[in-house]
Amino acid sequence: MIPPFLFLAGMAAGAILAPAPAPSPREIAVTVDDLPLNGPDLPLPRLQAMTERFLAALKRNGIPAVGFVNEAKLYRRDEVDGRIALLRRWRDAGME
Repeated sequence: MIPPFLFLAGMAAGAILAPAPAPSPREIAVTVDDLPLNGPDLPLPRLQAMTERFLAALKRNGIPAVGFVNEAKLYRRDEVDGRIALLRRWRDAGME
């Protein structure tokens, strides 16, 4: 019979020498608030260019993103359709 203190010492040594389990993969969620833009009002052409660059960077790096829309940011004289089109670009780029 193995004395209890040797049994426990052997168990502790086995635990120390055993390989650590592989870490589980981590995931993050990327969210973008207040689409089509959070910040000062910008003219539509500048907003379109920014959106295209941002979506291209997300896609290039394989980053999925979820956008949250601030409806009040859509209502700008003569730009409503263009701003809604920006939201469609997010959808067409595979973002949610």
